[in-house]
This record gives sequence, structure tokens and C-alpha cells, in this order.
Amino acid sequence: AKLRSKHRTFSASKGTKVYRKDGWSELAPSLLAARGYFSSARALMAGCLLNVNAVTGSFWAAKNVGEILYDYGPTRKVDVEHDVKGLRVIKLYGNGSKHTVFGLGKPPGEQTFTIKRKNGETERTSVQRYFQEVLEIHINYPESQCVNVGGSGEKAQWIPAEHLGILPFQPYTKQLPPDATKAMILQACRGPADNRNAILKEGLECLGLADPTERSHAVANMLPAIFDMVSVPRRQIQAPCVEYRDQARPDASRGNWNLKGCKFYNVPRDTYRGGVLYLVPGNVNPTDIGYLHRILFEDAMKNHGFNWEPAWVDNLQFSSNREGHWASVVDKYVAEWTSDGIRSDGTPLVVLITDKPKIYGEFKTKMDRDLGVHSICLRSDTRSSGDLNFFANISMKLNLKRGGTNHIVKPSGLAKLFGVQGVKTLVLGADVTHPGSGSGFAPSIAALAGSVDGKFGRFLGSMRLNPRRQEIIADIGAMALERIRDWKEENGRLPESILYYRDGVGESQYRDVLRDEVDKIQAECRQRFREYNPRVTAVIVTKRHHTRFYPTSEIRSAANGNCLPGTCVESGVTSPYYFDFYLQSHHGIQGTAKPAHYFVVRNDMRLSAAELQDLTHNLCYTYVRSAAGVSYAAPAYYADRLCERGRSYLGEFSRRNDASPPEHMTQEEGEDAVFNRAVQWWTRDNDGNPWHQGLSKTMFWM
Repeated sequence: AKLRSKHRTFSASKGTKVYRKDGWSELAPSLLAARGYFSSARALMAGCLLNVNAVTGSFWAAKNVGEILYDYGPTRKVDVEHDVKGLRVIKLYGNGSKHTVFGLGKPPGEQTFTIKRKNGETERTSVQRYFQEVLEIHINYPESQCVNVGGSGEKAQWIPAEHLGILPFQPYTKQLPPDATKAMILQACRGPADNRNAILKEGLECLGLADPTERSHAVANMLPAIFDMVSVPRRQIQAPCVEYRDQARPDASRGNWNLKGCKFYNVPRDTYRGGVLYLVPGNVNPTDIGYLHRILFEDAMKNHGFNWEPAWVDNLQFSSNREGHWASVVDKYVAEWTSDGIRSDGTPLVVLITDKPKIYGEFKTKMDRDLGVHSICLRSDTRSSGDLNFFANISMKLNLKRGGTNHIVKPSGLAKLFGVQGVKTLVLGADVTHPGSGSGFAPSIAALAGSVDGKFGRFLGSMRLNPRRQEIIADIGAMALERIRDWKEENGRLPESILYYRDGVGESQYRDVLRDEVDKIQAECRQRFREYNPRVTAVIVTKRHHTRFYPTSEIRSAANGNCLPGTCVESGVTSPYYFDFYLQSHHGIQGTAKPAHYFVVRNDMRLSAAELQDLTHNLCYTYVRSAAGVSYAAPAYYADRLCERGRSYLGEFSRRNDASPPEHMTQEEGEDAVFNRAVQWWTRDNDGNPWHQGLSKTMFWM
């Protein structure tokens, strides 16, 4: 039976989400946010449950296509064509037929097509002439583009943008612009109490489950008969003991801690004779850079025991209005630097001041791949910021780039990773990121981060290109060997066991991860090292789910109404057959905190549920660049960050090389051609990784 909603709603995401038709708010010109609810029936330990959660979606405004083009403006012509492809539109004249957008063309007066006359003859005519003389429809905005709603080649059908309308309720599937992203976060951010109340009232009304008559239909269709939130038992895991140099141990019981008086656990003592090179837009006052340098190097870094005094400081100015000018300035500087002996003064740390996100990818690609130097990006308003916490965070980054360790979790909190000889376990985190829409046949990227020491404060990384849209890591064996060798180099022996956290895999691929990743890691170990067969415990980490927990009393809640950090749920809403649990390790700063879901696919280390939960929670507090526990296991988080750096590289590849194959190729041939071209561009120094070998022994991507 079809349930009737009390509100006017529409569905999206294959029917798993419903949105209110009157719940709109503007994100940006042409973009709207809609309030709605996700629902899915699940067979869990507590029985058949309905998972409901509040959601916010982004949608196109149902407006004239000409207005969409105007909203984007002349500087974003490439963006608008990419974004509107695939949209469903309606003709605003004639019979109002519906079509799909295939692309954009020229203005009506310039866009031509072939018309067949009644006498059988053909001639070329402009869209403007055809509309005015044949259809007798006036064109008010002749400077706007025409839209192709017919297909490619001879199938193309050109319509002036002003005579097409966007059909309503179409999701915006591209990456939101920065301003729209901020607005979206504000729209979606609701505290736990507000979220809970909205689900129980408006959510059930939108799903058609608020009225007793409608509920009878739900029961008949095997949905829950009790329409209230289910209560589940929880286990509270205490925060670990976080330690800095000189046994400084700030209070981490609330999920975060104060860095005041804390010096980084380990700062490399080797003499570092490098300098600092600032890349500065021409509109920035050089005296502001001097202030920035003093507060960073003389105040913040020294406050945390990082006493690096740069051998030299240089400023290079570039024009932010000239595309690529910063790079040509750097090239000229480096040419002089290597030719006249300045290199004897040491390799620089390069600091780029910019407010343009596009430059970030280009900058990191050049620094990481071409020059092999450490770098950081700062916004232009950083120079006037007096936020010591911000500069403390920058100091953490710099210590990591030099190979230092910011803080540790006391070994007692990670006891299961140690043996008689000391640390015995290599901890790995893996992730795969996929190309965004409109990126041609660009491949996916796989990253693997692995611990090297017994403090779990240093991880090194491996990265490979992966076949397009493939979630399983194709080259996991070789990547794991790199991580094992670095662990062996640090510890003088092979690890007895491997704890593998795998991020971002859907339920349907759990078995594939076990067969094609975990088994391959063990097979590679047996093949490369004689009689070596480490015990592997593999855990899949998921953040993309709709399970939320709400405290049942104020005593068990944080000040903002979220569950306390360390809240662990292992029954009720977990599987009745498998080893899985939910863990909220972090302090939710805003909105409703989302727990991470952990699913164990192999447990050769024979960790009990409590042991693995405690270990995972404590690893969340080892995250190297934060004075807080993070929302999921730090090793998986590092792999995620490394993937993001890889996306910057691949974006630069797409900019320099066409990520689309020749038109005569099939999709499979095209993907292979682009993949092989990307691999040739990607690999450096014959080790399979895309970055300069000089960075391989540091967490440069953090």
C-alpha cells in the first residue's frame, strides 16, 4: 500500500529520501536547499527497524535556463556547460515538450542548423532567423547562448536558452561552489534535540507514518509497529592519556584538549639549514609578511618546543590576476637558486599566500612532484590573525613535515599492538577516491598509510592510480610491501601482525575487500619474505550512513546535547550475525554527531570486541594534526587525506592533458587509453608513487 504523507513531498535518491516541496531555502543563485528525510528498513539485532534521519539536499531552481546562464556569468562559461549537461528541461512554447540538455552553443544569431524546405531543398539558417520568421517567436536576449536538446551531430536541436525552463525537483549533483557549501552547512546543521524532534514529528509525517490509519498499512508491509526511537545499550570508553614532551598530559576527557604549555613530543634535532620562501600576491603589504613570520616562527613554534630559526627568508611577489604567474616566478627563482650556489643554504619551506582554491592544486603538484620541497598554503587574512590556536596548528604541520611527532597516546592504551620486543603491529589505513563528474575518463586514486614507529605518531604513505570507478585497490600488494619495508627499516624486524582499517567500502563489497585486498596482502608477504605470514585483522570503516544516537539523559550527554566521546554501541542496531559496532570517538562541535561504523571482516589477531573498540578509540586520539580525538580511526583518516592530495595531482593532469579519449574509441578503450596516459605522467623516481622521493619519509600531505 502506498503511504500518504501529511505534507506535499517529492522523492529522490531512488526513493530512499523524501523532501518537502515547501521546505526550500536559497543556497546560491539558481541553487536551492530542500529539507527532507531518509528512510530504510533494516533487519538488525533488535528485529526489523526503520532507519530514519533528517537530510538536506541541493537542487536546481526551477527557472528559465537563460537566467541560469546569467547567474553563472561570463567568467564561468566552462562551468555552466559542465553543470547543465543532463538536466531535464521543458520548452516554454508550442506543446511544452520535455528534453535533456546535451550542451551549449553560440548565440541565436550565430548558431546555425540545416532546415528542409517544403520543396525538398535544404539551406543553412540561424536559430534567431528561424524563431522569428518561421515560429514567429521573439528573442529578447540575442546575446545569450543556445542550448542543444537533441543530441550530437545531425541530431542536435538548438533552442534559445530563454525559451527553455528547468523542470523542478532535479538534484544538483556537482560539487557545490564555496559560498553555496557554507550555506549548505548552515542549512543542514541542527543540534541533537532539534534533529530528534524533527524526525519524530515532521519526519514521520513526511513518510506517511504519523496517522494511525496509515501506520496500519506500514505494519501490513512488515515495517515496525512501534513508531518511536529504539533504546539501545551503550558502552562508554574512557579517553586515553595523551602525552607531550616532558610528560605533559593535558585533560582529554571531553574529546579535545588545550595545547597551552605543551611542547611537541619529538622535534628532530638534526641541523636544518633551510630557509623560508614566501610567495605573496602583489596586493599584500610586505610588512604583513614580516609580522606573520614573527608570530609563526618566533612565537607559536617556540611555544611548542619547535626552535627552528630559518637560515634565510625571501619574499617573491606575483600577480594574482595573471594565471600561472606564481609558477613562472618560482621557476625563475629556482633556476637562479641552483645555478649560483644558493642551494648550499638549504632547501626552503615554501609558503603560498592565496585565496584562490584553484591555485592550491597547481601549487601542491609543483612543490611535491617537481621540486620535492615542503609547502603550506595560507589565506591572505592569516597575516592579520592573532589566533594562537591557528598558528599552533600550522606549527603541528611543520613539525610533521620535518619528521617530528606532535603527541602520543600512552602505550597502555595501545597495549594489544605490542609484544615482548616492543611494538609488533603495523597499522594500515586505506582509501580510494573517485573522479568527480565532468572529469572525462580520469582514473580513481588509491592510498595506503602505514605506521613506522611504536608511538603511532608517524605514518608514511603509498599511492597508486586505480581503474576508473573501481573501489577495490588493484595494486594493494605492492603498496603494502612499501609500508612493511619502512616499518622494518625503523624497527629492525618484520611486524608480527597487521591491523588494516579500510575506509569507504559499501556493504556489497565487504567480501571483495577480504578476497582481493586482505588475502593479497598476506599472499604478497609469503611471496616476498620467506616463511612470513603475519596475522591480519581487517576492519571496514564507514561514515556514510544514517545512524545517529541521542542521549537518554543529560548526565550521559555533552554540553551541546550530543553523546559523549567514547560512546560505543555493539547491539540492537548492529548485525545479529557479524562482528560490528558503532563508535563516536569525537566531540561533535556543531550539529548532530555522526558515529563511525566498524565492520570486522577478518580477525587473525583474535581481538575481543572490547579490545578492538578500545584500541580503535585510542587510535582516534593519535591523529597527528589535532588537539582532539577525530571521528574515525586515524590511519583511515590519513589515507583519506593522502587521496585528497592525489586528487590535486590528478586535477593538474587533467588540466595539462585531455582526460577524454578520441571519439572513435569505445568507453572501455577510452578508459584504458586515459589510464595508460595518466600512469606515464603519474609515476616518479621508479617507486610507483607520484611525489618526489625527497618527501617519502615524511607526512608531507598533512
